[in-house]
Amino acid sequence: MVVKIPKVVKFALPVVGVILLIFIAIIGAFAGNQVIQQQQQDNCDTEETQTASPVSGGKKNKVKGIKVKEYKITNQKTYIAQIKELGKAIGKKIGVRPAWVFAQLYAESGPDGSQPVNRKDHNLSGMSWSPGCGYAKGTSRGSGGSEGGWYRHYKNFAEFGADYATTLRNDFAKTGKPRSVSDYVNKLKNARYMATSDIGRYKTNMRTALNNFWGGKSTLSGAVQVAEDAGTDTGENCGSNGGDDGNFKASGDILKEAKKWLHKFHYSYGRSANAHWKHPSSNDTTDCSGFVWLVLKRAGYKVPSSTWATPSMESDAKGSHKWLKRISSKSAGPGDIIIVNQGGGGGQSGHTAILLEKYKGNSTKIIEEGGDSRYDRVNIRTIGYAFGPLLHGGRTTFARPHKK
Repeated sequence: MVVKIPKVVKFALPVVGVILLIFIAIIGAFAGNQVIQQQQQDNCDTEETQTASPVSGGKKNKVKGIKVKEYKITNQKTYIAQIKELGKAIGKKIGVRPAWVFAQLYAESGPDGSQPVNRKDHNLSGMSWSPGCGYAKGTSRGSGGSEGGWYRHYKNFAEFGADYATTLRNDFAKTGKPRSVSDYVNKLKNARYMATSDIGRYKTNMRTALNNFWGGKSTLSGAVQVAEDAGTDTGENCGSNGGDDGNFKASGDILKEAKKWLHKFHYSYGRSANAHWKHPSSNDTTDCSGFVWLVLKRAGYKVPSSTWATPSMESDAKGSHKWLKRISSKSAGPGDIIIVNQGGGGGQSGHTAILLEKYKGNSTKIIEEGGDSRYDRVNIRTIGYAFGPLLHGGRTTFARPHKK
């Protein structure tokens, strides 16, 4: 039997089908938008800083009432005192060992907390800012950029502590209590707290903080402290081949030449500035060791015929002494060279710069090319800021150039 479908129904079926398709598309778009919004919220809540990437606490489980003594961070001593205060207050508040929170802050802020975001924005872990995220009341966009956008600015360290505690408590809500430093870092990684894959270095830095500072050991001399922090040889026992006479003399000619090129050159292994060393252009290129070579060459000091690299600088200072003479950190001062290498050195595993003042630890000012991914010109920084992670596990060598 054949059923005849009325013409009205024949016409209505395609229309209904089109309406149904439109309705499904609207529902799909709405659902997709919800997913996108959720993804945006996830991105908003996830930091992208190089050392560590704390996840924002958002508006849930906020920690309030963090009270700490406020220090003005001007050197390593005041920095250590501040992160101890924070470690004790935060640890007690969220049920994590205060020593581990202290060591975590050290791992994320470096050996002396000398970066502008640490001191100017009261931000000791690279907590980043972006529009629409639910941060602690009063936090705002800081003055410096981070890999994820902008750093957060806090009015004081107590405000930072509350936001940081919120982040940690939310992250550890599902991980349980850690059994060791290694387990602690593993849980941070599993909780998506950090973006870095080098958790081995993170663990080492935490142990450095615990071994050298938590028990009140931060009264070591600056030279010995660098050795403790970095596992380095400071050259204190150089012997007859590499020692110095202990006399300190500022090399004004080296500093005068180095400062001529402040804010000039672009960072590159191409080193066009070295090829044009007699008349370099401010827009020429060089790298850290190339800059040191250029300055010494122009100031009348011995350098190799072709530019060197940090491994050859280190080996010459410790061995043949054709161009550099290894000295102790106690004797290092303006115009002397600092070289730090990890492993074989070179590239991202080595860095070198010229001291601008008598060595006094990681707060010593230096002039360098590179050392900061956000600024590729010749600049003035501190050892702690410029050398950063290289100081942990790297070999630090101080050297004095030979005059022709």
